Amino acid sequence: IRHCPRPVRKSPVQTQAMLRLQKIFSYIRQHYSENLTLKQIAGSVSLSSSECCRFFKQATGETVFSYLRNVRLSRGMELLSRTDAPVSEIAYACGFCSTSYFIEVFRTYMGTTPLKYRRGEAT
Repeated sequence: IRHCPRPVRKSPVQTQAMLRLQKIFSYIRQHYSENLTLKQIAGSVSLSSSECCRFFKQATGETVFSYLRNVRLSRGMELLSRTDAPVSEIAYACGFCSTSYFIEVFRTYMGTTPLKYRRGEAT
């Protein structure tokens, strides 16, 4: 028993922070296809916009909008792999404001275009 690690007890503040972070993740995953604002995301956990940014960055090491972008890209990759939907339809379904912006962001972060990704081609 001495060699077994003791369970780490989280303080109420840590527990509240984890719940708040989970709520932000959940809110973004539920609403990623919408035109989300920082005010909406922050409001979902009763924080000001600036406090939400600070809290999220401190907890995750990334910004709220980089997380949102990654959720949208992941969903786009899934739709490209599993459907024959046009790239423009996928872009809008994932919350991107235009097809060209989706392609630009996809190329920047994935190193290939959506169509090449769908075909399994590397750049």
